[in-house]
Amino acid sequence: MAGTYTSILTHIIFSTKNRTPIITDLYKNRLYKYIGGIIRNEDAILLEIGGTANHIHIVIKIKAKHSIALITQKLNQTLQSG
Repeated sequence: MAGTYTSILTHIIFSTKNRTPIITDLYKNRLYKYIGGIIRNEDAILLEIGGTANHIHIVIKIKAKHSIALITQKLNQTLQSG
């Protein structure tokens, strides 16, 4: 459709395994930048990222062509592989 505008905002939450508090201040900024890079590579926009020692909140904006499931899967696979 001509003139169609889509704005899809998604809130994704990742937890550490067994909610172990391993996201320390020492690694937090590097981890957030790494996640931001993954999101940019998927042609999405990172709006906000934050969290605590045992979980992360991510708010992204995606285009209609994207699949929320595929972006979340890509983040999960990349973070698990380290």
